[in-house]
Amino acid sequence: MESTHLRFPGIVPFDLEVYYAETHSLMEETHFDAHTHPFCEIYINLSGDISFMVENHIYPIRAGSVILTRPNEFHHCIYNSFSDSHRHFCIQFSANGNERLLSRFYDRPIGTGNLIFLGTEALGEICAICRTLASDTVSELERFGRFFRLLSVLESSHDGSAAREEAPMYEDVRIALDHISEHIASPLTVKELASVAHVSVNTLERHFLSAMNVTPSEFLKERRLALAKTLLREGRSVMEAAEESGFSDYSHFIALFRRRFGITPLQYKRKKRNT
Repeated sequence: MESTHLRFPGIVPFDLEVYYAETHSLMEETHFDAHTHPFCEIYINLSGDISFMVENHIYPIRAGSVILTRPNEFHHCIYNSFSDSHRHFCIQFSANGNERLLSRFYDRPIGTGNLIFLGTEALGEICAICRTLASDTVSELERFGRFFRLLSVLESSHDGSAAREEAPMYEDVRIALDHISEHIASPLTVKELASVAHVSVNTLERHFLSAMNVTPSEFLKERRLALAKTLLREGRSVMEAAEESGFSDYSHFIALFRRRFGITPLQYKRKKRNT
């Protein structure tokens, strides 16, 4: 008689949230919501004329597309049009201590390998799992099993980025995005970005709007605010977060942060420390 000895290492307790969202009109998308957060996210598209940006890459999205982001990856949804309602599931969960189980999230350079394509059968199973996870009537064991079944389905699904599945991007926009990433703490201006990209300011602004529905100055501001939030979560002082994210005017940074998020940087830092 042959036997196999298995050892299951402990799972670090983690929080998970799953939700379904549907956007029907332009009025429902009121802000350029680029952001980072300290947890992993699984975005599952069901419909909508959109693209998805992670770091400096823009991925084309269709029904069955999945975007995976790990903590502190800068990302946002780009609405190309509102000819169809944007329907999707989103799962967010903490990952600290369980990284070994999340190779799809961590075994890749940041901002790459984020896209997965699901076939019809896999998409149906993933949607059923999402509904189960959101249900109050299933047992803890079933919910636990369903979540890891979801990770298994994703692990065996086609990696869209391996086939260089990226949406077309203007070369000047790509150059500007790379320059922003490399010099985020410097006092950048749109004029400097246009110069580096060898185009006029008007051309760069037009191409940014076409590619991402946002101006270069607005994108730069949101990129810096997202970085500042990450730095505050990591324990930086408000002054350090302002300087390292490129805000040279300390008072302006505090006012801008409060206007954007509803609380001051110090309040945000204390809130994240307590939670």
